[in-house]
Amino acid sequence: MAKTKPDLSVLRNSLRETAAPATHAETPQETSDATMSARRVKGKAKTQLIGAHLSPDVGRQLRMIAAEEDTDVKALLIEAINLLFKTRGRPQIASDPIKQ
Repeated sequence: MAKTKPDLSVLRNSLRETAAPATHAETPQETSDATMSARRVKGKAKTQLIGAHLSPDVGRQLRMIAAEEDTDVKALLIEAINLLFKTRGRPQIASDPIKQ
């Protein structure tokens, strides 16, 4: 026998009666466009996210190697990027900005 769905109209009606509309005082204060732009420029100057969507197996294997070598995935990715630069005859410039 199929389950009957509960009647949620009573709950919905009670929520409509008790819910108060938001007032202007309750809305968060907006930050100016100049402040937001300054924050974005600062962030861009320091680092840039570079990534790719890969299969879960790739992520699992990277985490396993990181655990075996007592390091983290970020260090492995930096190493891999520098090896790519080396094979292409480019300077090995990838580094962890936090550890500098």
